Amino acid sequence: MEKDCEVETWQCPICTLINNYSFDVCEACGTTSPHVLAAMAGQESAEAKDEEDGERDRAPSTSTRPSRGSSIEEDYEAAAQLDPWAQAEDEWAVVEATQETKVKRK
Repeated sequence: MEKDCEVETWQCPICTLINNYSFDVCEACGTTSPHVLAAMAGQESAEAKDEEDGERDRAPSTSTRPSRGSSIEEDYEAAAQLDPWAQAEDEWAVVEATQETKVKRK
């Protein structure tokens, strides 16, 4: 009977509270369950092994940085197109310029 209880619970290594096995963290202190940590370590080691295997299969690259085929102004314009705040500022500048020309006509 005692073995069944041990399987369904885990003891926190920090505060020694006996927690339900299904809890990922200790109810008292919030320490991550050793079972979760073991699973994460196993997953990380498997990912690291996959990365090592992938690096061996790939040809070495000369650079991870993109080539500078554009000017700084082109880079700025491309960034402005992606940035919603820059887009709003540009649109507002167009609105203000349009209003200024309408006021001058009157």
